[in-house]
Order: sequence, then structure tokens, then C-alpha cells
Amino acid sequence: MSPSNERGAIATWVAASLVGFVIAVGIGVDLAGQSAAATRARAIAGQAARAAGQQVVIDNGSFVLDPIRARRAASTFIASTDLDGAASITTSRIVRVDIHDRYHTQFLSIIGITTIPIHASASAEAQTRPGGQP
Repeated sequence: MSPSNERGAIATWVAASLVGFVIAVGIGVDLAGQSAAATRARAIAGQAARAAGQQVVIDNGSFVLDPIRARRAASTFIASTDLDGAASITTSRIVRVDIHDRYHTQFLSIIGITTIPIHASASAEAQTRPGGQP
């Protein structure tokens, strides 16, 4: 085989490798971004649940969550962010907050993946006795 028959073989290999490398880097960048967004959503859900869990009233001599104030506290906290979410009262002492968001991709949009969904939740239990005992 003469050298003229092999002309451009390296360029083709480099071009193909470069596309694969860009996709691999893009996946890494976007998954890291999605992970950071999910961590932030979990933190916000936890803080909103904590705020809601502090909304207690005395009912028949024991502390219970005030469902209206608890939902309002969680909703107010969530509204102060750019995320969507909701609070639900699961028992008379436990509140659950669910957060929904979307991470907008940087590189994966090249191949048609423009967003990655983010879901996070957290629960808080209202303390019913001094000293933090449930």
C-alpha cells in the first residue's frame, strides 16, 4: 500500500474520536449539573419541611401540626425560590414536601435532550415535648 492511499485516514479517525469525546464530556458536564440541581432541590425541600414542621398548636394537651399554617409556611419558603413544590401533612406530626424542577442541559441538547427532570422530597416531624422528643 502506498502512502497516497492512506492520506486522510488519521483525520477521519480524529474526527470520529472528537465527536465521541465531546459527547462524553457533555454527559459528564450535564450529569454534574443535574446532580447539583438535585442537591439544591433536596436542601430546599428539607428547609421547607423544617419551616412547616415548626407550625404546631396544642390540641387536647398535645402538640400537633397546624395543617393550614404548615402548608402556608412550606409554600412561602418554596415560593422564595425558583422551584415548584407542595407540602402535604401525612400524620398529625409529620409534614412532607415535594419539589419538582428541570435541569436545562448544556451539551446534551445537541443530541435532543434539552432538560432532565429533578424530583426531591423531605419530611419533618414536629417535636411534641421539650428537648426534642417526639
